[in-house]
Parts: sequence; C-alpha cells; structure tokens
Amino acid sequence: MLEPIKKRLRDFADSPPGERFQRQYQQRSGEHGGLVRALRLAGGVVVTLIGIVLMPAPGPGTLIAVLGLSLLAHESLAVARALDATELRLRPAALAVLNWWRRRRR
Repeated sequence: MLEPIKKRLRDFADSPPGERFQRQYQQRSGEHGGLVRALRLAGGVVVTLIGIVLMPAPGPGTLIAVLGLSLLAHESLAVARALDATELRLRPAALAVLNWWRRRRR
C-alpha cells in the first residue's frame, strides 16, 4: 500500500532540481478525470490557505503551505514552473543553512 507513495517520493527526490514539479505534473496529467482534478485543485487551495493563515503562529505553517502548493502543482503547469524556479533560487541559501547547522553541531 505504501510502495506507490515511496516510489513517487523516490522519483521526486531523484529528479534534478528545477524540474521536479514539472515532471510530476507531466506524469500526472490526464491520469484522472475532471472530478478528481477539481478536488485536487480545491484541496490544494484549501491547504495552502490554511498554511498561510498558520504562518504567524508557531508551528509548521510554511510546511503546510508548501504541501498545498505541491498539490496545486500536480494540476497546474504554471504552479509547477513557479515552484521549480523558487527551488532553484532558495536551494543555495538552504544548503548554506544546512552546512552551518552541521558545523554548529560538531
């Protein structure tokens, strides 16, 4: 039951940065009918809005918003492209923070 989810996560992680979300979009496009697509879009919007509302409070608001955006990226090529571009811009800063954290823990 969990194998398909693990495979999708491995495929996502193995995709090169800047192409991950667009590849997901291409793999999923046409996979389901209109109702599933509409539900996924609505769910993505709702989860993203909940994440935005929770951002000022302590907790995982940003993570929830990103999860909602990734749901939207499954159904929207524009959102997928925007997330790929954002990943490329944020990746150097994220790696610098990760390296700083590793050095600090030693």
